[in-house]
Amino acid sequence: MFIQFLLAKRLTFLDEWVIIQFGDNMHIDDSINFELFLSVLDETDTVRIPVNGRSMRPFLKEGRDKVVLTKADADLIQKGDIVVYKKGGSFLLHRVVSVDGEAFSIMGDNETTPDCGISRQAVVASVESVERCGKVIDKKHPLWRFYKIIFVNPPVRRVFHSLHKLRKA
Repeated sequence: MFIQFLLAKRLTFLDEWVIIQFGDNMHIDDSINFELFLSVLDETDTVRIPVNGRSMRPFLKEGRDKVVLTKADADLIQKGDIVVYKKGGSFLLHRVVSVDGEAFSIMGDNETTPDCGISRQAVVASVESVERCGKVIDKKHPLWRFYKIIFVNPPVRRVFHSLHKLRKA
């Protein structure tokens, strides 16, 4: 899921909030913005952003959900966690489907092919919770755990996607 970062950062020399927009409507491709995002995350501990795109559906939906991000500790990332990682010139928000020593395989819930060999250094943030219609869905929430079970298990993932396609037909 390509994501758009909209952050508010209090400037030390001004008594006002400034909205900082990273990238364009769907992705981030500017290394200066990447550094700014990391500095804001370091300064505030958490960043809340709206999600864009369809690759994490049905768990995350554009226009409905916001994610709360924290700076990633690659040693603590587990299979099933949702992370922000840099691939090429973009940041993506997807689920870790396997941990292979020093690298991750990461894939959107609505995708069929993982990004393999993603280095630990490429993972910059981890989703701690989802805000949906005034409610918080964290990693202990039954809905989070349900989607985690479905989307890290390849046979169950295939069945889910097949049933979803039948429902659309």
